[in-house]
Amino acid sequence: AALVGFRFETAKGYLETAVKTFRQLGLEHHRTWALNFLPRVYFYLNNFNLAESVCHEVIGEWHKRGVVYWEAMNLLWLGELALERGDFAEALEYAETSAERFFETPRRDYVYRAYAIAATAAARMGDTEAALEWAEKASEGTQQTSGMYTGILPLVYCGIGVAFAQAGRIAQAERLLSRLLNAE
Repeated sequence: AALVGFRFETAKGYLETAVKTFRQLGLEHHRTWALNFLPRVYFYLNNFNLAESVCHEVIGEWHKRGVVYWEAMNLLWLGELALERGDFAEALEYAETSAERFFETPRRDYVYRAYAIAATAAARMGDTEAALEWAEKASEGTQQTSGMYTGILPLVYCGIGVAFAQAGRIAQAERLLSRLLNAE
């Protein structure tokens, strides 16, 4: 509840306590689930180094258990961290890897967010052609899922918009911004 209510310091305390307690009790599966949410909390508290470290740890845990979806989600979060730090080549690499992993699962809801990260990263690196390719993929996906995954649409639209604007396709970028501003 604290995480959903945006009380990240409180959520951090609860999750860190849960991780420690589950470890002491030998409940590794439960520890992994608690650990899984810590990177987002650390991200929102601007502790990027700790967020990155925990992402890598939890990716290893999910890999051992064969849970590809959560591996992909944590790779996606690493891509967002890299974008935030301005490491666009790393963000693109994580986005590509995340997208590949999502396609190994039946749940592909966040693959469009990976595409948006890739579009933004490529645009920021000046690779307009690649940015537009990623943006088109993200755009197609959001049209198919717009009623289902509205929580990821702002980042997707921003990534697409950056790519379009970088390519001089201002009208398309403005339409996306308008859709974003009018989204509920």
